Parts: sequence; structure tokens; C-alpha cells
Amino acid sequence: MTKITSLKAIQILDSRGVPTISCKVELDNGHIGEAKVPSGASTGAKEALELRDNQKSFHGKSVKKAVDNINTSIQNEIRGMDSYDQALIDNRLITLDGTKDKSNLGANAILATSLAVAKAASLSRKVELHDHMNWLYKQMFGIDLIQRLPMPMLNILNGGEHADNNVDIQEFMIIPKGAKSFKEAMQWSSEIYWNLKKVLKQQGLSTGVGDEGGFAPNLPSNESAIQLIIDSIAVYPISENVHSAIKDYKLKMNNIKSYRTFKIHHKSSNEEVCEVNIVMQRFHNWLIIRSPYTTEGELLIENKASD
Repeated sequence: MTKITSLKAIQILDSRGVPTISCKVELDNGHIGEAKVPSGASTGAKEALELRDNQKSFHGKSVKKAVDNINTSIQNEIRGMDSYDQALIDNRLITLDGTKDKSNLGANAILATSLAVAKAASLSRKVELHDHMNWLYKQMFGIDLIQRLPMPMLNILNGGEHADNNVDIQEFMIIPKGAKSFKEAMQWSSEIYWNLKKVLKQQGLSTGVGDEGGFAPNLPSNESAIQLIIDSIAVYPISENVHSAIKDYKLKMNNIKSYRTFKIHHKSSNEEVCEVNIVMQRFHNWLIIRSPYTTEGELLIENKASD
């Protein structure tokens, strides 16, 4: 049988030392699935709510309420359900929460539970989690997906919420889109990452890293960060097969109505803005804009770099 017999959640610490949730789901055949949910440094205003206690411990970031929700109300709701019925379980959790932003049970509690159920079910079926998810998709839609490793996007230079520097854009990434395999893509990315460190040293810039391992120097502008990455890529014969991407949830705009501007100069400058088209034209062979929205969900830019 594959019925859920118990849930057990505890508070753990993530890689930044911030509390998050670990949840274990046990089935009546003895299989146990465990999931540890991620916790991002930046959060959009319209994201599902990560429930935290807002008390003294851990500077308000403890998650005891969310843990208790799993161990009590969520456990009472889904205990006895078939772990293979993932969609039914997920919908039951959404209904139990009853809010649009998951603020009752906490999106972190719901996600931890859902993932733990999926992992327990995959163990019960003796398959990898990705194979189990493909099987669930086929059950729902009748489509057997071709599974491939995704194209990696490597965050090699940090700013915004991910670093204590004067760079506004949160993530500067490289995309080794011309690589013939995942192995080759990772090799290119590693070589470019360490070459960026050499470039920073040559220019007398800091090689300290941000929260996610990207370098976090102070720079005269966000545009110069893009140029640093291009310089690091360009020394390789593979340079035409690697793109750069930027991501930021907190871009500042002067003209909301235009939706086509973003802040190029660093935080200590005046609120000067540069049209995206100017940057896109200069770096059109390299630059892709990821998450082109403000935290309020307004479209920030309408065009993208050519492939």
C-alpha cells in the first residue's frame, strides 16, 4: 500500500543560517520521503507567503508556526490519503489553507509537505523523483515527456539583495547555450567563473563572494558588471556560444508608464535611468533579461535579446 501514515516536520537552518522547514512523510509500506524547502533572500510582493513567526528568535525568521501546521492540521488532513494522488493532495492543501497567498498554513509548509509526499511516492515506486514526476504528468495529461537536463544558468556576479555592494542588479549569469552536453556546459562555466576572478584581480577589484557564490565587487555602474563578464567570456574560443543574463526583482524606475527603462547607475548616483534598448543594442549578442517584472508584477521591459 502507499497510504500516508504520518508527517513529521522540524525547523532547520539553510545555507545562510536562516530557519526553514524539513518535512518527512511516512507511508504504510515503510518508505519515508523527506523534503527541505528553500528560502530566498528576495521575495516578490505577489509571491506566496513564506510563513514566519516574527518573534524574537532568529530575528523574527523562525518557522515554528509553519512546522506546527504540518504536524497538526496538515497531518490530520492528508493522513490516510494515497501518496500517488499528488494532484488530489496538493489541491487538498490549497483548500485547507483557503487563502490566495498561502498565508494561513504558509507556502513553506505546503511546499515541504507536497515535496515530501512526492519523494515518498517515488521511493515506493523505486524510481527517481524526476521519473515519478513525469509519470504523474502522464497520468494527468496523457503525455510522456522527453526528459533532458536543463541548460544551466550560472550566477557568477552578485548585487541587490544577494550582496553587500553598490550593484543594483541582483544576478548576472552566464548561459553556455552552445555547449554540446551538460558536462561541457559546466566545464565552460567553471572556466569562465575563475577567469572572472582573474579579471577582477587585474582591475584591483574585490573577489569576495555574495550569498550565492557570485563575486560581489563595488563597481561604477551595473553596465560595467556586464562588461566584466563579457571580458571574462571573450578570451575563450567558445565566447560566441555563451550568453549573459541579468535578473532583478527590485529594479528602480522613474517612469512606470514606459515599462522600458531600468536603472543603470549604482545606488549612490542620482536616479538616472537608461532605456533598455540602449543596453540591448550594445550587448545584443550577449544579454538576456530574466524576470522582467517589478515586485508589483508590472512588465518592466517588452523586448528581449535575439537568440
